[in-house]
Amino acid sequence: LYSFFHWGDDEIKVFNVGSYRRRLSEEISGGRSGNSDAAFFDSKNTDASEKREALAMMVFDELLEWVSKGRVAIFDATNSTTARRTALVNHATQKDQGVRIVFVESICDDQRVLDANMRAKVKASPDFKGMSFEAGLADLKTRLEHYESRYETVKDNEGCYIKLFNFSSKIHTHLCFGRLAKTLIPFVSAIHTDDRPVYICALPPAKPKKNSTTPKESRLSEPEVQQTDTSSSSSSDDDTDPNLPDLGQRLASFWWGRPRTPCQLQTESRVLVLSSTMPQALAAAETVQNHNQQLVTVVAVSALNPLLITGEHFSHIRDAGTDENKLRDSFKDRGTGGESYEDLVTRLESVVMDIEAAIDPVLVITHATPARALLAYFKNASVLECASPASSPEASALADKEPAVIEIRSSFSGYPTFKIHWI
Repeated sequence: LYSFFHWGDDEIKVFNVGSYRRRLSEEISGGRSGNSDAAFFDSKNTDASEKREALAMMVFDELLEWVSKGRVAIFDATNSTTARRTALVNHATQKDQGVRIVFVESICDDQRVLDANMRAKVKASPDFKGMSFEAGLADLKTRLEHYESRYETVKDNEGCYIKLFNFSSKIHTHLCFGRLAKTLIPFVSAIHTDDRPVYICALPPAKPKKNSTTPKESRLSEPEVQQTDTSSSSSSDDDTDPNLPDLGQRLASFWWGRPRTPCQLQTESRVLVLSSTMPQALAAAETVQNHNQQLVTVVAVSALNPLLITGEHFSHIRDAGTDENKLRDSFKDRGTGGESYEDLVTRLESVVMDIEAAIDPVLVITHATPARALLAYFKNASVLECASPASSPEASALADKEPAVIEIRSSFSGYPTFKIHWI
């Protein structure tokens, strides 16, 4: 949820009560304390219950201060009782913030998903630092038993909510309207726990054409190409670069020859290819598919087409550099015509949902600016933070004249890993 909102340039912050609890415990004890043990979460432990509720309200007060300026917040806590949720709503009402609260409840009885989540949490959470895996897993299971003893599902009279069953095998919503219905619900419907890699390839931008006056060529399609005046020469990165006639073969050779473990050879045999509708992109996708049509599904997606901006707008974005305020101003700016970065995010939302919903590996064939926009999502960054090719080695590779593929894989830490493959 954080990645999805932040990627679209929403000012968003996660208020994780567990992080506050651990920080306070470390300040008091100098290390891991009993506030991380399963006994601290036992509802029969009156002293611990009072501390948990007081801490939750303290963190919620900070959250209300944040959202009072029109921003988005995620209150990450075990809000599993009606009393806790009612207290949060009443507290927000008393503060007269006009905050709209949406409860997101994850209901899971699939043992496979539960086991995977518990293993990931024990390996990644600071709560289990210094403990063996077996001891940490036993402590977590005891904690879950304490949660379950008091658990109460969200009911209709509590207001707006989204319920996920076994990570989107089923979804139940109540009083969700507007943006929630348009983007958030489809997004949470797409996410799941199955592990599959994502590969992003950006077609190298073509060289600028000279003395072009056709409407199609009166706009720039990529900020990293040579700046041109809208009344003279221009460039579009959907044009075929004569220096790379074998791009499809290069990509196919990489895809079918990439190193995989014996397990990955079994689980990653199929691939979903999402391609721009530009001719060079489609040709590359078809070349990959022609090697084994039974294992490759190609979907042409116009949302992956190049960003179109005017020459004047190009200068505006280029001059912004890394200045956050200037970049934010340019996020909605279409210049004298063309698309803004906000427009790009809007059309790429469906692509993100397709990637999240996929259960097979995904290969995205697109162009430099849309590629960096997608990269931002996986880096838990906003599009503005990855707008420049200089923002990261991966972003630079996607803008290079030599084609590269960025491999993205999930990890137990919760943060994906990135690997650059030059092809």
